[in-house]
Amino acid sequence: MPAPRFVGSAVKRLEDPRLIQGQAQYVDDLAFPGTLHAVLLRSPYSHARLSHLDVSDALKQPGVLAVLTAKDIAGKIRQKPLMISPPGLRYPPRLPLAQDEARFVGEPVALVVAAEKYQARDAADLIRVEYEPLPVVTDPEAALLPGAPKVYRTGRFVNQRLAPLPLEPRGCLALYQGGALTFWTSTQMPHRAKSMLAETLGLPEHQIRVIAPEVGGGFGCKVGLYDEEVLAAFAAIKLGRPVKWIETRSESMVATTHGRGQTHEAELAVARDGTFLALRVRGVADLGACLEAFTAGPPLLCGRLITGAYRIPAASYTLRGAFTNKTPTAAYRGAGRPEGSFIIERMTDLAAAELGMDPVEIRKKNFIRPEDFPYKTPSGLTYDSGRYAFTLDKALEILDYPKFRFEQAAARKEGRMLGVGFSTFVETASTGPSAKMAFQGHEYGAVRV
Repeated sequence: MPAPRFVGSAVKRLEDPRLIQGQAQYVDDLAFPGTLHAVLLRSPYSHARLSHLDVSDALKQPGVLAVLTAKDIAGKIRQKPLMISPPGLRYPPRLPLAQDEARFVGEPVALVVAAEKYQARDAADLIRVEYEPLPVVTDPEAALLPGAPKVYRTGRFVNQRLAPLPLEPRGCLALYQGGALTFWTSTQMPHRAKSMLAETLGLPEHQIRVIAPEVGGGFGCKVGLYDEEVLAAFAAIKLGRPVKWIETRSESMVATTHGRGQTHEAELAVARDGTFLALRVRGVADLGACLEAFTAGPPLLCGRLITGAYRIPAASYTLRGAFTNKTPTAAYRGAGRPEGSFIIERMTDLAAAELGMDPVEIRKKNFIRPEDFPYKTPSGLTYDSGRYAFTLDKALEILDYPKFRFEQAAARKEGRMLGVGFSTFVETASTGPSAKMAFQGHEYGAVRV
């Protein structure tokens, strides 16, 4: 066997002469005819919101061919793949240029391309950026503590608290005669008011009659039974006199249950082709100071409808309710259903923007198809029928969608903003009523029902 050529031998380095003689050629030494030069404008802040970004002056400079910001590359550049990605790893998406926020000193904000490097640098200095400094996380252990500033945010949706404000405030009139209570009240649910009065006052239901006269608006805030109504009925029984209570407008603002008051963070897993894979939603409900009859309804209805009209194989909904020193919340205009629809429709739009897809295209790709019915959602609901693509196509036909997009592009060139949004929702008509009955037979032949 011949001896090894290199093992145990002194081998001369071949690269040294050109290195020490200045003959090496690095990347910056490479040049081709017509080569352009790029310079990055970087964030001077560790964490800041980009409230305003103006590149118009930079674009006017001699030799400048392009100035790119996040909006110029969104939907055109995909997320970088990871070299090492352990199972279960979750990480936020990120563009090469800061979008809305810069999260470290030196994060690229804009790219300037010019004929000469010095032209690009001069132009970068003319880019106007307004930064709003945000709380900074520098300690990784502190970053994991509750209340630490967030470096990244998932889709966060706030359905703010509001007052329903029907034209007619709440009011009632209670009359107690001959052991029976007649109760007039501005209510959306007279039968439920009757059963709740019976349970609250300790009277059998057959001794109570509830009458709902003309109701001047309810919007959900006149379901169930309020404390004021119980008090009026109690006073009528105690005093033996009719008792009327009419809410003032000022009272209505603070005492009638409020609506919404929910905040959700959502994550939607989407394949590269736009197929929905899974949805996770975490929420917090502002319950107010106590639970009214329907306080728990909207948060629960929201969770049942978070997948909307889409085929999403897996979904998770977690909600925490918090008592606060505020007016209790309850039903209002959809009672949780608009909140659920808002979450999935906004996440659909965000997914379309991330993948560079048309919002119509991604919806049609994920709609529950006619052949899928009856369709059971991850939340346990069963849809019996639906033609979601058909209804969307009808809306597009009425809109003349291609023409609208052409007009939109023309308007934007003139500096006018012209937008269009899409939403396809599924709404449960109501929570169906329930009834129970008990039969008791007696040996003397009577039956108690």
